[in-house]
Amino acid sequence: MMPICRILPIVVLLLLGACQSNTPASDAPTTATTNTTPPPAAATAAADSGQGDPRAAIAELLRTCSKVEYMVYDAGVTFESEGSNEVLRFLSYITNTPPGSGCPNEKYDGNAVFKNAQGEIQFQVQFNLPAVSSCNRVMFKFKDQSYLRTLDQNGIGFFGQVLNMRNQVGQ
Repeated sequence: MMPICRILPIVVLLLLGACQSNTPASDAPTTATTNTTPPPAAATAAADSGQGDPRAAIAELLRTCSKVEYMVYDAGVTFESEGSNEVLRFLSYITNTPPGSGCPNEKYDGNAVFKNAQGEIQFQVQFNLPAVSSCNRVMFKFKDQSYLRTLDQNGIGFFGQVLNMRNQVGQ
């Protein structure tokens, strides 16, 4: 069970996002925005074919990041988390296990974008969620190599809670 101090910021972010969705373009913030169109998926992404576990090297890269922005496309959910612990938390959800078959090619449920303090994108992943598409998959590129992995139960639970909160807010 997640303590209320962890759930409350997510609910606040979801509510703020819902309130800001009707903001006229002239009032829009001048910071970088996330494209709501899913990025093109790598049709040829495959398991790392013997390249090993890239997560330690990725953790070094993510230590330069201060924010992670999440988007679940069809659910209309966009939120962000700030701080190095929040940035590294998502990486802890990624296993070193390739996904099984059955995930739709070139179709992802959402993405996570990791940015440094200047707002520059340092790393990004695309993902499928069992609660959305009955598929558990994470795809990312690192050092010109594409990787397909899965989310662990904590990652699945994290997104499940976010989607449940969104459904509760929408009722």
